[in-house]
Amino acid sequence: MTTNACMWANSFEQVLDEMCFVLGPIIVVGLATGIAPEAGRIAPLILTLGGTVLFSLQRGTEPPVQPADPSVPRSPLTNRGLQVMMLVFLFTGSLFGSLEVVTIAFTDSLHHKSSAGLVLALQAVGSALAGLLFGLLTPRGSSTTRFLMGVGGMAVLMLPLTLASGLWSLVPLMFIAGMATSPTMITGMGLVQELIPRSQINEGMTLAVTSLLGGSSLGSMLAGWSVEHFGAENSYLLPVSVAALALLTAAAGLGRLRRSVLATQTPALTKDTAELGQQV
Repeated sequence: MTTNACMWANSFEQVLDEMCFVLGPIIVVGLATGIAPEAGRIAPLILTLGGTVLFSLQRGTEPPVQPADPSVPRSPLTNRGLQVMMLVFLFTGSLFGSLEVVTIAFTDSLHHKSSAGLVLALQAVGSALAGLLFGLLTPRGSSTTRFLMGVGGMAVLMLPLTLASGLWSLVPLMFIAGMATSPTMITGMGLVQELIPRSQINEGMTLAVTSLLGGSSLGSMLAGWSVEHFGAENSYLLPVSVAALALLTAAAGLGRLRRSVLATQTPALTKDTAELGQQV
């Protein structure tokens, strides 16, 4: 797959993710308030199980199994570049998890608790629109530099949230805060695919997503503690702080990421050259 095609595919997947974040809260709130509180919990369970079964039944799009390469370490955890990405994704997931909890607490403190889903949906809308636009662009520069710029943009766009004083100021700030999310995740997932040999791609992607989900759980826990001890009006400092940590980690590990990408691509180029020589 070419770089453009890969970026377009990652963009499409990320936009679909964001649309789930837009529609999910609206559907759950509607079910919980219109039918029964339990319906808001049962519906996601049914949809998750149904989607998992349908996905597992797909065979036509299943990628072929890649044979193990004896020259590749047995575990992708030894990949130094992936180690950096996992740590950055841990902080990124903490950003997402803390942002949700803090937003719910903040809207509750404004006596607009029912608006929390809509406010969070606006953040996802901003991310989805940015993902669509980003997918139309031709990639320039190295993937490592683009990833660093994405994480930096995410950290910068989170800063204005600390200025929110009411619901009407929070709404546009949440939309703006989401605009760097999709480009960062699109570039990040593409970078993970560059770092990992094809025979270990499933393991590598699983580790990256696990870091995001683990970070989300950690961020939610820290946000609850922050709201309880410092109040909802001051708790947007938490997602801003973890976004800064993600940026510092990406910047500090930039050299390691570049070396890891080069080390992964070099054997593949050597193999392609050797095969071409044999054909000639």
